[in-house]
Amino acid sequence: MIRVVPFFALFACDPADTGDTDTTEAHGAVVSTTDFSVGALASVDLDTFEVTDSLSATSSDPFVQFEDGRVYQVNGYGVDSISVYEPGEFDAPVAQFSTGTGTSPRTVALIDDQLFVTLYETDHVAVLDPADGTSLGTVDLAGYAGVDGVPEAATLVELGGKLYVALERLDRSDPMVWTDDGGRVAEIDPTTLTVTKTWEVGPSPQIYAHPSEAGKLIVRTGLSGQAVGGVRVLDPASATADAYHIDAAALGYGIAAWAGAPSGRGLVLAEHSDYSNTVECYDPEQGLATVYGPTYDWLTNPAIDADGRVWLPVRSFSGASGLVVIDSETCATLTAAPIGTILPPYKVAFY
Repeated sequence: MIRVVPFFALFACDPADTGDTDTTEAHGAVVSTTDFSVGALASVDLDTFEVTDSLSATSSDPFVQFEDGRVYQVNGYGVDSISVYEPGEFDAPVAQFSTGTGTSPRTVALIDDQLFVTLYETDHVAVLDPADGTSLGTVDLAGYAGVDGVPEAATLVELGGKLYVALERLDRSDPMVWTDDGGRVAEIDPTTLTVTKTWEVGPSPQIYAHPSEAGKLIVRTGLSGQAVGGVRVLDPASATADAYHIDAAALGYGIAAWAGAPSGRGLVLAEHSDYSNTVECYDPEQGLATVYGPTYDWLTNPAIDADGRVWLPVRSFSGASGLVVIDSETCATLTAAPIGTILPPYKVAFY
């Protein structure tokens, strides 16, 4: 039996950890921050790293994305709502709505005036009116649920007019010991609201739009504290995912998250068997090299900006929490000290 910690500690990299698909030139970073009791939004100037903090209150389980010209702040466990903001105007949302009690929303994607929302605690993807949250339908995922009755739908990516959703498929029947039930990626037709394909990809997957190969996905799989899974490419035109180009078993540690640049370089969060963490700079020719850590600080949800800089939220248990910025091309750390926010940072998006 594989021991798996609860989802909020399972690498803590989720919407995902999605890699926002909006390609508008970024003007700032919006950061969801939390101490897991309360949460707030902050913004950071991309040039000066100047922080404007405590802009708007959030839940203690806050995610943030930039989609189609607006910032979507998703409140997960225990609050189950979405707030929508104009970029840079975070004092009050332009829309705010519930996703339903106990649904635990994670990721959004906007296609043809339909807002698709993964709901971690249900057996479907919600389809909502982005203006007011009115239900426009659902995508049934019940047939892909694991033995605990839900598929744990998490990250969501739009490619070429289709949607792709990562189904973590964790058996959570025992709240203290979660086990892998066979992670999958599902393709959704946003017109018919049906699943058209699925792929078996490995444990607890996260998906990202491929940074240089249009129409393909990067899939990260793994389990906390286990050298299983890795990073691989999924071409939706193929019946199976490619072999791992970063293989956790060969490395001897787990891959918690991935952030990739169009050059093919990137950063991975590595979680070791003693639960320490490192950040590894990835070069497709040279392999991996440690650029941060080892540390027992909590590293979460890396995001890459248009200049190839990876922004890494760090929650420290012994020093300063904040954002560490690393150049994916040179592997150089660009921040002399973490960029501080009042509450520890959790998720970053660029607008």
